[in-house]
Amino acid sequence: MRIIGRLITVTVGYLAGCFAAGVTIVLAVAGWTTGFGDVALGHLFSHAVYAGGALAAFIVVLAFPGAVIMVLLAELFAIRNGFFYLLASGLIAAVGYVGATDYAFGNNLPEGATDELIVFVAAGLVAGAAYWLIAGRTAGIWPARKAPEADPAPD
Repeated sequence: MRIIGRLITVTVGYLAGCFAAGVTIVLAVAGWTTGFGDVALGHLFSHAVYAGGALAAFIVVLAFPGAVIMVLLAELFAIRNGFFYLLASGLIAAVGYVGATDYAFGNNLPEGATDELIVFVAAGLVAGAAYWLIAGRTAGIWPARKAPEADPAPD
């Protein structure tokens, strides 16, 4: 029963992390293009939630292989350190960005690609923080083993 609870917690954490990454990318691109100068912030955030949710559907699929490895390592070894989740999810985002573009085939990065990479890594860091807040702090599916009790010495 405990494993089913962990599966639900991990799934909710993963979906929340993907949603947070989507909103981060949308807000970064909106700030990039408009400078947040001409747009009412309430209007911007409502659109960011909508577009971030749509973008999260793509992130769920693209980040899944790396996230499975991260979650398995964290759950099997009961890694609860937030830095692990930030590092792993930032790495997953960077590898996903480079792998999804033609830069993975040895081409040099063009002028603006480093800015895009930074946005994707930032989105990965936000996703890792969201996952850690929901599921990472309680990682570890195996119950703690009790030390065997010592037999009393015979008289």
